[in-house]
Amino acid sequence: MYSDPLFWQILEKQSPSDYADLMYINKPLNLGRTLIKFNLLLWHVFLIYNRFQQI
Repeated sequence: MYSDPLFWQILEKQSPSDYADLMYINKPLNLGRTLIKFNLLLWHVFLIYNRFQQI
C-alpha cells in the first residue's frame, strides 16, 4: 500500500495552491486535476480504512 509511488506523489503535491485552483472555475484543467488528486487520496484512505476493518 505505502510502497505505491503514486500515493506519495499525491501527498507531496498536496499544497495550498492545489486548493486555490478550485477557486478558479475558469480553469477547468486545474480544477479537474485537483479533483482527480482529491479522489485518489480519498480512494487510498478508503482502502486503508478497509484494511484496518478486516483486522
